[in-house]
Amino acid sequence: MIESEVENVFARIARLRGAMARQKGPGSKWDAGPDNEKITVRIKGMKRVEDVEDEVVHCLGDLWDLRDHFIELAKAKGKDPAHAKLPEDVVDVNAIVRGDRALQICGDLGNRKKHPNLSNSHSGEFPKLGAVSYVGRAGFNVDKPSIRSLTIHMGDHGHGGYDLDLDPQTAEIRMPVISEKTGAELGDVFDIIAAAVTSWEAVLAKLA
Repeated sequence: MIESEVENVFARIARLRGAMARQKGPGSKWDAGPDNEKITVRIKGMKRVEDVEDEVVHCLGDLWDLRDHFIELAKAKGKDPAHAKLPEDVVDVNAIVRGDRALQICGDLGNRKKHPNLSNSHSGEFPKLGAVSYVGRAGFNVDKPSIRSLTIHMGDHGHGGYDLDLDPQTAEIRMPVISEKTGAELGDVFDIIAAAVTSWEAVLAKLA
């Protein structure tokens, strides 16, 4: 039962990561700048900001849920610290989390889904998700430029804007993780998720 639930969570994470890798979408629109100099930004060809945020938050929640599943699985296999017969058989899930930066950050971000204001932090950084950004490549000597077109609008009363059409095959979507403690960027959430998945896969192998 526990093993099948772990498999289901891993399968769901794989589907979410597959969705995150598909960057094509209807685009996004937002206003930027102070009220008296506001501009409207439209990104075409890429996934909406809301969809990126939803996929990331759900994936982080599932990644952190795996901790509880692995603790129960270790008990069922007789490999938790209280029941393992040999030291080399011990799979101490909490100790693994304490020694793994990516899992700590995923734990903190996963907890924010339930508790927006963290009172404790596994990483000590009290991390939070930053704003989604779209990164395109352009200029000379670029094999596959990401920017297909750029249209600038000169609006009335200073409210202009621009439309940026990006190629989802070569552009990138990024989302930083920010330390609420120091304000420093801790990395890109997609890289942190990938590292956490690798760590959990290693735990799963130990519990096979």
